[in-house]
Amino acid sequence: MKKTLFVLLILTSLSVNAQITVDQLLDKMVLAVDNLKTATYTLNQSERIQGKMRDGVIDTRLQATGPFKVYLKITAPAKDSGTEILYVEGERGGKCLVNPNNVPINVNLSIYDSRVVKDQHHSMLESGFKYFKSIIVQMRKKYADKIDDYVKLSNVKWLGKDYYKADINYNDFAYESYTVQAGEDVRKIARKKFVNEYMILEHNKIADYDDVKAGQVIKIPNVYAKRTVLYIDKVNFLPVIQELYDDKGLYEKYSITNLKINPTFPADEFTKDCKTYNF
Repeated sequence: MKKTLFVLLILTSLSVNAQITVDQLLDKMVLAVDNLKTATYTLNQSERIQGKMRDGVIDTRLQATGPFKVYLKITAPAKDSGTEILYVEGERGGKCLVNPNNVPINVNLSIYDSRVVKDQHHSMLESGFKYFKSIIVQMRKKYADKIDDYVKLSNVKWLGKDYYKADINYNDFAYESYTVQAGEDVRKIARKKFVNEYMILEHNKIADYDDVKAGQVIKIPNVYAKRTVLYIDKVNFLPVIQELYDDKGLYEKYSITNLKINPTFPADEFTKDCKTYNF
């Protein structure tokens, strides 16, 4: 019996490798993200804020191509439940329309306003998969000759569906010195270096994303995360679960449920007059 089980484990491991390589899987994932035009989904998130993991649930409607458009409705935590946020690239002077859950008036706010991004690692511009795809693309460029050493593949099931699990480990994760350049804030630095902006904020005990100045030396991570775990759907090849770890442990976890790919939206979608919104 033990021998049979051992043989089955070997065959299972070989079947994963025979089905797809790391490069093939990442190529398919990048192509799937590029082919995603519109989507609706529920984002379940857990992010470390001031040393504690904070959970949230956000219903999302997204247009990823053409002018970027995104509608968010927060359903958890309870204190924020019912809050709606609408952003359309090129409209409202770059601001988003917010329907707070506790104030009977709509307001236009910067997408980086503290009332919009409070207790959030990322802005709504990172909604969808494209931002994360850019991180993976950069990772492949930086570690092209080590990709098979860093990424281990296996098969997993989640909510009754089959996924590839890509477990990416960077043993050389560390913080390195960076001198802030003129005109840079924490977000611009993070985009330039393809690292996590909130991780910079937290590690340097910086009060706000704008709270840096030219010539200041700060510490930034040398990669986006020390460990990244992805569940990549075997049918649509989208990374519907993303777990990210720093040197202290789990840092961010995102899982996407109720995903609909490339739905056709009604004409009034992404307008404040949309019948399913409450602006």
